[in-house]
Amino acid sequence: MAKPILKKRVNKKKINDTTHKFFLGLTFMIFFALLLFPSPQDGLILITGMAIGEELNEMQPKSVLIYPSEGNVIVGNEIGFEIAANPFLEDTPEHMQKLNNFYAEISYDKDIIEYTSLEERILNYGFEIIEEVKDEDENLGLLKINAYGHNPVEDLYYFEPIVLFELKFLAKTSTASASSAITFELFNIENSFNPDRTEALLINELNSASVIVAPKSSPVDDDDGSSNDGSVNTGDTYHPQMAHSDTDSPFENITNVQTAGICMSNCVGKECGSDGCDGFCGDLNGECPDLKQCINYKCVCVPNCAEKTCGDDGCGGLCNDLECDPVIMKPKSIWSWWLIALLLIFLIILIALLTYLLLSHYKKKKTKKKHSKTK
Repeated sequence: MAKPILKKRVNKKKINDTTHKFFLGLTFMIFFALLLFPSPQDGLILITGMAIGEELNEMQPKSVLIYPSEGNVIVGNEIGFEIAANPFLEDTPEHMQKLNNFYAEISYDKDIIEYTSLEERILNYGFEIIEEVKDEDENLGLLKINAYGHNPVEDLYYFEPIVLFELKFLAKTSTASASSAITFELFNIENSFNPDRTEALLINELNSASVIVAPKSSPVDDDDGSSNDGSVNTGDTYHPQMAHSDTDSPFENITNVQTAGICMSNCVGKECGSDGCDGFCGDLNGECPDLKQCINYKCVCVPNCAEKTCGDDGCGGLCNDLECDPVIMKPKSIWSWWLIALLLIFLIILIALLTYLLLSHYKKKKTKKKHSKTK
C-alpha cells in the first residue's frame, strides 16, 4: 500500500509576524532618514552616491571656493586645486540664471610653490592666463584668469555649484614651516549682454585655501602649526569694470543679429530682474535696494506681518491696521521643529504599540481556537 504524501505545513502565523516586523522596521528607517537628511539633495547623495565633494555640495549661494581648502604635498611633486563657483541673483527666473564669462585673480607664495598649468572643467570656453608678481618683497605670484564662451550667445553655464577649472602647482621648497596660502583676490562676472557690460553682483564670498609642503624624507604632517584656516570672506570686492583682454575676444564679435537670433533684450518699464537675454535690468544689475523685492520687474516693499497682529509691517503701514499696545506681547508660534519631531516620535511609538496589541490579540485568539479544537 502506497504511503500517503504528507504536505508540508506552512506556518502562516510566523509569516504574518515577519511581515509586521518588516513594515514596522521600514517605518522607523523612513522616519530617521527624514530626520538625518532634511534636504532632497542629501537624500539623493545617500541613495545614489552622486556627491561631487562635500565642500562643493555645501557651497552657499554667491560664493566661490578653492578646494581642497587644505592641501598637502611632498616637495618635487605636483598638486591640483579645483576652483568652483555658485553664482546667484535674487528674484530672477531659474531659466535665466546663466552667464558666459568670469574673471578671477589668485595669489600664492612663489618661494613655496610654482604654477604649472590650468585644466578646463567647462567645455567650449577660452581661457586667458597672465602671470604677474603681486608683491616683490614677499615674492607673491598673481594669476589673472579670464574665461569666456567661444560663442557667448550659446556657450553658457547655469547658476549652480560648478567646477570651472583646476590649477596645478609644483612644490618647490620644504622647511619646517613651508606653507603657502592660495588666496582669492578677486572674482567677477560680467553682465555680458548689456551695452557697457557692467559687472553682475553675483559673488560676495571668496573662500581661499592653503598648502603644506613636506620634505621627501618624512611624511606629510598636518599639525605643523600652520596659521591659515583656509577661509577668508572679503565682503564686497568688486571693481567698476571687469578686467578682460580686448584682443581676440569673442565678446567684441557679437552682432545685434546674433543676439536677436536667440532673444531680444528688453528693459522698458523694468526696474529689476532679467532683461530676457541673460542680462539684467536696473541700476543694481537686476537686484533691488534693501528691504525691497523684485515683483513683476518692479522694486516694491512687501509688508511682513508674520506672527504679528499689530504694529509696523515694514513698509510704513500697520499690521491689521492696529497700533500695538505695549502690554500686549507678540504671539509666538508653538509649532517649532522640536515640537513637531516629538509629535512624530509619539505617533510612531503609538503605531508600534497598537501593532503590538493587535498581534498579541491575534495570537491569543489563535491559541483559543487551537485549544477548542483539541477538546
